[in-house]
Amino acid sequence: MPVARLSPEDKIRVQRLAEETGQSQKDVITHALNALERDRFFERMDAGYAELRADPDAWAAEQAERAAWDNTLCDTGEA
Repeated sequence: MPVARLSPEDKIRVQRLAEETGQSQKDVITHALNALERDRFFERMDAGYAELRADPDAWAAEQAERAAWDNTLCDTGEA
């Protein structure tokens, strides 16, 4: 597997963030990757919901399913 190289500027950024947070440079990079993956997940989810809302029949079915699941909740505090 090829080695990824950071630019000198990015190396400085990683070092600075590691010093500021008290984390290792590896942990700073791991945290950044996790944040990027999380952002991409929500971007794809938002795009999926936008596509769903653009189809009136599919969106109505989604809303009906949500309503059906809402009726199964026991929010009254009684079991």
